[in-house]
Amino acid sequence: MKQDIELLNVISQNSERGKDGVSHLLKISNNTNFNTVLERRLKEYENIYNTASNLCRKDGNEPASVNPIAKMTSYVTTQIKSMADHSISNMAEMLIQESTTAVTDITKQVNDYCGSNQKILGLAKQLLSTEQTNIEEMKKFL
Repeated sequence: MKQDIELLNVISQNSERGKDGVSHLLKISNNTNFNTVLERRLKEYENIYNTASNLCRKDGNEPASVNPIAKMTSYVTTQIKSMADHSISNMAEMLIQESTTAVTDITKQVNDYCGSNQKILGLAKQLLSTEQTNIEEMKKFL
């Protein structure tokens, strides 16, 4: 049970970071093709986040949120990087870096997971696949 909650929290936090990053870039991007990919990613992150939150609450727990200070730091960093370079290539690079960090985090958690809940494990693998797809899609914009 403890492992289930830990993995759900990792899923929740990573999908929340994904939602936040993509939402921010959607506000500053004016490239239709790029925005179409971002909107698809946002829907996937939202779906995963909502599923993880519901699974957590089903067991009487609240999903862990991203630390507000870490969230603000990420926002400010993205603001600074995007102000310095508004190019789609730069935005794609930022998303690749975020997704690469998420792939590492999620892969470690999946490999360490000793629980037996296949629904939670499947959701983690879905997020992992989403992050890997995100990396591949963003490479087209470099």
